[in-house]
Amino acid sequence: MIVEGAFQRKYEYIFDKFSMGILVIDANGCIREVNENALTLLGVLKSDIQDQFIRYLTTKFKIETTIVNQVARHLKNTQLATEVFPVMNGKGVFKSLKITIHWMITDQMYFILIEDLTEQLSLKERLAQSESLNNLGQLAASIAHEIRNPMTSLKGFAQLMETETSDRGTRYIRIIEQELDRIDKILNEFLTLSKPKPLNIEVIEANELIQCIIDFMSPQALLTGVIIDFDHKEPIYFEADRLLTKQLLINSIKNALEAMHDGGTICVSLSKRDNEVLISVQDQGTGLDLENLPMYFEAFYTTKENGTGLGLAHAAQVMKDLNGRIEIDNNLSGGASFYYYFPIKHRSCVLT
Repeated sequence: MIVEGAFQRKYEYIFDKFSMGILVIDANGCIREVNENALTLLGVLKSDIQDQFIRYLTTKFKIETTIVNQVARHLKNTQLATEVFPVMNGKGVFKSLKITIHWMITDQMYFILIEDLTEQLSLKERLAQSESLNNLGQLAASIAHEIRNPMTSLKGFAQLMETETSDRGTRYIRIIEQELDRIDKILNEFLTLSKPKPLNIEVIEANELIQCIIDFMSPQALLTGVIIDFDHKEPIYFEADRLLTKQLLINSIKNALEAMHDGGTICVSLSKRDNEVLISVQDQGTGLDLENLPMYFEAFYTTKENGTGLGLAHAAQVMKDLNGRIEIDNNLSGGASFYYYFPIKHRSCVLT
């Protein structure tokens, strides 16, 4: 850089400490300057990219050729191009980076600004999901009463008819009752999202809770040829709402059973990590669609033929209100894993 003395030092300091990442690239596409923030965002060392050609970065971060060509066309027409790239940086951290490229005609240099939009886009996504759940709750509250009144009447008449009809008619009536029960279940899931509930936080011994759930679910598992395996650990205590946690894990095991059409083993494990308790449920079912992994927590998204798409959306909301988190992934040996992270100490809050 052709700047001298004290001003040069100030210039270099401002360049290095600028809040955005900066790359300076010559007309041949060779990286000439890079500041500290650019190195941090890209997760690379200066020695890795200094004097490298820009194609080194596009290859390293697997940026599609079509996007690169689109940016090049913008630069040719306007000397300015902006694009948001989802990348896995050099340290294995997912980032959404906004890249703004200026073509400086006078200096014959490309001046590139890199801005981290990861948190901003994540917050926007969470707000959209929260708004979706809030709208869903309002809708549920407004229609549930109207639906339940005729359902109660239908159930009552179906039960009366069951005592006065033939065997064949009885089978049909039972189907009607089963379908009414299914509608009632869907309504309950809607209302769970719409009704604020105060959390009843208490100290829970994890082994005892898990064993209680397994005792409850084992008869149903045996009917489908599934074994639920759990190795007791030394006592592990954490703070949570017992009823919500129990329902959450019961639903997780039910989902595992539904995914295992040919029997097998569900492995429930328990461990303690720093300030968290981890309870995992691993099945030997068909596994998850990894391409649509983020969609699993969206309301109404389901891969089940008769699913409502509310189960995991509700589970994620419950874990959030319990100050915990849920993660999902496929097992290397087949099937899926659901990881529930609970804080050992809970900050009191209210379900929303």
